[in-house]
Amino acid sequence: MMAGNWSVVVNILFPIPFTFLLILCLPLPAIVAVPVRRVANYILKKIIFPPVLGGMNVYQIVTLFSAFLFTESLWQTMTANDKLLHAAGGHGEQQARCMKWRHERNFWIALFSLVSWLILYRVHRITEELDELRARLKIAEGKSAQIEKTAATSPEKPHSH
Repeated sequence: MMAGNWSVVVNILFPIPFTFLLILCLPLPAIVAVPVRRVANYILKKIIFPPVLGGMNVYQIVTLFSAFLFTESLWQTMTANDKLLHAAGGHGEQQARCMKWRHERNFWIALFSLVSWLILYRVHRITEELDELRARLKIAEGKSAQIEKTAATSPEKPHSH
């Protein structure tokens, strides 16, 4: 694999979901958390999740890319272990061990990238649902208060048995 792919992972595929996850999950006071979460969800909804290429969105593209890198790094890690077992002593063994460690590092980076994107999707959907339910609750509370106000101001009729 080219070094350029890993710089894309480390500089783009890593920070984007990680930053949004931090924003969406930070335990901030409600007065700050609600507008910050709304802005983050708005950005995600307008940039990451709308269709761009043949019906695919940015989220699907980067998740597929992350899955590809994970699969490739898994394969490289497995083959590096075989190369280490067959390496002769000395410099060849040291080089094989370094390559194995490098592939293992790339494996964990790719795994974390893939899992971060998957978790971001779920957290985004949950926070959108939360905002929708809060809005519906506010409407229901308003209707309930209106009914109580109407009931309190209307004269009561005597019950006839």
